[in-house]
Amino acid sequence: MTKTTLLLACLALAAGTALAQDAVQETVPQAAPSPAPCPHLDAASGLSWTHLAGPDYDFCRALAPDGTQVLGVFVGADSPFEPRRANAAERGVVDGREVTWYASELAGDPDAQVRETLLVLPDGREAHIWLRADNTGELASKLELAQGLGFDPVMLSGN
Repeated sequence: MTKTTLLLACLALAAGTALAQDAVQETVPQAAPSPAPCPHLDAASGLSWTHLAGPDYDFCRALAPDGTQVLGVFVGADSPFEPRRANAAERGVVDGREVTWYASELAGDPDAQVRETLLVLPDGREAHIWLRADNTGELASKLELAQGLGFDPVMLSGN
């Protein structure tokens, strides 16, 4: 992932970005089932979604009860994430489809373990999924959680 793309993802995470200013925000209190446009999470995860809707994209953050972000999902016609084969780290399955998780870096936190993947949805849109972990155990747990995401066909109708 390029530094520019990583910077874009970090900016999108900040509540005060221009992206957030142009978007409608709602917090979804239940983890599962999730209303469109955020994917389904396992109800036992205890997570809730925060959703930002843009003109041609949806931005979802899965939050722990203390408000920390566990993972993020960007769904749109064209994701800014461009996977690089050299950064391939793990293989997995998300929503029944095989994916490759790519290692990335987080500016200002060189010890963070960051993973990203790109999933093409049946309607042609792309789902960019990313997560950050402090250690290998946390990384494994978050990858397992991400692999349990389910993209509802109702969600695929767009905004």
